[in-house]
Amino acid sequence: PFFQQILGAFITVSLQIAFTRWVPDEAARTAQIASLGVFQACLILIMMPILGAQQGLQPIIGYNWGARNFMRVKQTLVLGLYVTAALTAIAFVIQVIPPFPTWLARLFISGDQPALIALSAHDLQISNFMIWCIFINIVSSTYFQSIGRPRTAILLSLLRQGFCLLPVIWFLPHFMEDKTLAIWLCMPISDGVANAASVLPLVLNMRFLARVRPRAAFKEGR
Repeated sequence: PFFQQILGAFITVSLQIAFTRWVPDEAARTAQIASLGVFQACLILIMMPILGAQQGLQPIIGYNWGARNFMRVKQTLVLGLYVTAALTAIAFVIQVIPPFPTWLARLFISGDQPALIALSAHDLQISNFMIWCIFINIVSSTYFQSIGRPRTAILLSLLRQGFCLLPVIWFLPHFMEDKTLAIWLCMPISDGVANAASVLPLVLNMRFLARVRPRAAFKEGR
């Protein structure tokens, strides 16, 4: 969380610098930065239940891993994947499928600014297009932290925001004609790359859990 908060600050500054650099018109730039504020407010609101599920997984997995109850670790991991997948699917619907993005933007923008509401709704749809798959990265980083593999957990936690998002913010606008679209596309691109990279270590560890014989003390009914 400490490194994620620092990265969050760097990302916010980087996005504002990108809009300042690539959007020359002052009115358009101001509107995009206002839309960025709406995006961040919506993200905090939507991520609350997802992060709550993440924090609930950690003590259960950690305790049962220490007790060598690998069957329960696997059950908790699978349940966590299902729950967070459902939550991120709901987040996708709310922020991407019309008319929900417009309703969401109206929570933070007064009704006398229809153009800004429409812009914010459009930007929400672009930036959250891959939010449905972030549960893989969230659960995998929590899982490795719970089983005593902090390096892997930190790497996966920083992968989405640090190793993927920041470089894309700085380089993608150089290769696209629509600079504003390029900046907003940074979010779904980093989400997709980070979650694709999180699949392999998680699958390998789930196979390990499937091979390990459960302790007799934790057989069904005990």
